[in-house]
Amino acid sequence: MTDTTSDVARILKIIDFISLNEIFSLDQLIEETGISRRTAHRYLKKLIDAGIEIESSPGRGGGFRVKAHGKLPKMMSNDELIALLFTTGMLKNIDALPFEFQTEQSIRRLRNELPKNKQYLFDRLSEVTELSVSKRVFPVPELLRLQRAAVENRMLRVQYRSASQLCERIITPIGIYLLDGIWYCPAFCRRRQQERLFRVDRIHIVAILDIDSKKHSSLREWRENYDSPDSKEPLIATLTARGIIRAQAIPWIDGQIDGFKLHTYYSSSRQHSIIEDLLSFGPEIIVHHPPEIVAELHQKIAKSYENYQKLYAKQK
Repeated sequence: MTDTTSDVARILKIIDFISLNEIFSLDQLIEETGISRRTAHRYLKKLIDAGIEIESSPGRGGGFRVKAHGKLPKMMSNDELIALLFTTGMLKNIDALPFEFQTEQSIRRLRNELPKNKQYLFDRLSEVTELSVSKRVFPVPELLRLQRAAVENRMLRVQYRSASQLCERIITPIGIYLLDGIWYCPAFCRRRQQERLFRVDRIHIVAILDIDSKKHSSLREWRENYDSPDSKEPLIATLTARGIIRAQAIPWIDGQIDGFKLHTYYSSSRQHSIIEDLLSFGPEIIVHHPPEIVAELHQKIAKSYENYQKLYAKQK
């Protein structure tokens, strides 16, 4: 490696580090980049001379800070920026976010980082390509406070409106996540003494309580456990040709079909949503096993049939 190439590699390594750390110490920079103290000082001076506004504060606890309006060289390729623009555009369909974000303004700023020919390419790609999430509008006024409580492992007294009743619970939020346009909050429930899943739009925080001394699952651990099959009874069903096409849109079914037969194991904690998925097939599926799911499907279909019979009788 020539001295010039070595210089470029070092400067890029430093830029990459400070682009991720607006406040940092010299020791941190040295540890992350593997350069000497003298070299670190020399390259920081080069960056300052190049117009990047980096302030230093002397003494114990001092260090370096990139000014809020200081501009760092772009560290992404044009193709990476275009991919980021598309994924940022997905946020337009989300009614509420747990952070301050102006989607349209951010897209304009990112687009302006592209050269003119790449801006034109992005505009043309936008006309023929779309990434989106389900657009659902459910008021979630407690979203930010639930997120903060999860960060702090703090207990909350909440009112929760389930499908059947309004009840009061003490919960410790584990985190929040968005699925099919709906925000969910898994949390440890004091009444049930177990981790449960709550819809954020049905939560009203009554009081913020003390920090929970117990350690609960992380959001990733909870989701992995929640989706992991735990039922000893298999789910067995027969699908029509149209049902097989429908099954490709349902992750827990897709890949579990052999010919026209579905044979899989499922997570018992997701039984309610699994039954809703099975009902969405209409006449394109017949579920044979397990008996409890067959019974619940029969009950729901019978109730639906009864409702339509009543409606038909009124219209005659």
